[in-house]
Amino acid sequence: MVTRFAAGGRGWHKTARPALARLLLPLHDTLDHLGATTTEKRNNTVRTTVICLLIQAMHRHNCSFWAFTHDQWTEMLGSDYYAYVDQHGVTANARQQLIAVAFLLCAFDRLDLLGRLAFHALAEKVFGADIVNPVIAEMEANLQRWGYTKKGNVTGLRAALARAMLAHRSPRLEDLRRETLMRLFHEAEAKITRRGLVILSYALVRRGLIGEALGRERQTWRLKRLDHRHATQGVSAEWFQWCDRWFATSTLQPSSRAGTVNRLLQAGRWLARERPDVCGPADWDREVAAAFVAAVDRATIGGWSTPVGPNKDRVGEPFAPASKEAMLRAMRTFLSDCHEWGWATVRLQPTRALATPRSIRALIGPDPRIIADDVWAKLIWAGLNLEEDDLPQAFRPHADGSCTFYPIALVKALAVVWLFTGLRRNEILRLPVGCIRWQTSPDEHDDGAEADQARTCLLDVPVNKTGSTFTKPVDEVVGSLVRAWEAVRPPQPTRIDSKTGARFAPLFFYRGRPVCVFHRIRPLIPATSDQLFHDHPTGRR
Repeated sequence: MVTRFAAGGRGWHKTARPALARLLLPLHDTLDHLGATTTEKRNNTVRTTVICLLIQAMHRHNCSFWAFTHDQWTEMLGSDYYAYVDQHGVTANARQQLIAVAFLLCAFDRLDLLGRLAFHALAEKVFGADIVNPVIAEMEANLQRWGYTKKGNVTGLRAALARAMLAHRSPRLEDLRRETLMRLFHEAEAKITRRGLVILSYALVRRGLIGEALGRERQTWRLKRLDHRHATQGVSAEWFQWCDRWFATSTLQPSSRAGTVNRLLQAGRWLARERPDVCGPADWDREVAAAFVAAVDRATIGGWSTPVGPNKDRVGEPFAPASKEAMLRAMRTFLSDCHEWGWATVRLQPTRALATPRSIRALIGPDPRIIADDVWAKLIWAGLNLEEDDLPQAFRPHADGSCTFYPIALVKALAVVWLFTGLRRNEILRLPVGCIRWQTSPDEHDDGAEADQARTCLLDVPVNKTGSTFTKPVDEVVGSLVRAWEAVRPPQPTRIDSKTGARFAPLFFYRGRPVCVFHRIRPLIPATSDQLFHDHPTGRR
């Protein structure tokens, strides 16, 4: 057989088969499991090709196939299909069977090194189509009920779910982990596979199998900021540890904690330059506090941080009075909490030593942002007369009635709620289904006779940053369009309210996730949106 291979032969003489029985038995059993068991010519060719290529590789490496390293398997399987064909010169497409053999018998799992693969077909071979396909079909049915389309979204999910099953070596959804999904997202070459992994993560979050979705879902501040290379630049390791510990312990809302720690890290850069002896809350005294207040009063943009976005063009400008107050308030909160929690003995009273100077407080006052009446009138008219033809081409429904993004009923309801209710973005996203109620009251004439019933539209506003839930009267157009959206709203998974911890059905939920409010409203009214968002980014009049 050695002589035959040395002469360029691709097979072996039948007299050599008894000597290869120990090597071929697990291969034949695995190929039987993969479905290459019929007498059709193509399957026989695939089976023969797999065995021949493996025997040649064993001869070349002078070891059995179960002793192959990952590098040897990668070399044999090729970086993609064309590299595989060029290397082996075979016409039978046995590459997937070879990959399945390596996966099942030798624990080869570096599928990311093999180029683009048909993961669904590979998962069917490895786990069995009768096991894989029902799980995928159930997930696809859920997504279609939530509003996803078959074109693109479901196809991407099929490939992503199969890839995740292979990565976890299990076809059970309960075994999937977010860390693995994140790794696969960064390794995926095909955009449709990455999109499918994001959609899969949303579905797993709704089932309670993972804690947080991939993609545009809000990530934790620790992952986005504390581990970012710019966050710790110029900050001492001990000060960073104190900030990290405070962030993990504080009960403030995530956005408030993020803003506070961001300012604490800026203060840490000042400490590293001016007072390197101050590494924790116990090192603060009145002298350090006085120097810090003076430094904040003279601070400029870019002096303690690396500005990005609009602020990068304002480097060198002094801090706004509100920014100075926020910096001092963050330090007061941090030192007070560390003292109250028994972490350190602070040798000063933060509320007095770090009080905002009167000269700064005097410059902080109401700063209303008024939208011009003509702009607001155009905006109201556009919101009330919104039609499908007004939407961007990508937003419009397909011929079969399915939507690439959002249905027109959702967009119209969202527009009027934003225009007529005066709610914050967070309040809009947390409105539950059934938040609209109608109160009927009879109108009476002077003679006491009852007239037609008059209806008042009431909106139940959820708990917000300044108070508890309450009810407010709104225009009837809000109630009618919200009810129209509720009538066609597809079933969506419920969600846990971030403020109350109660489970509810969000009104503006589609495809299993919250609607991106202002990102979707901006292109609807191009004539006024630029001025509106520039003058009034909160959407309030």
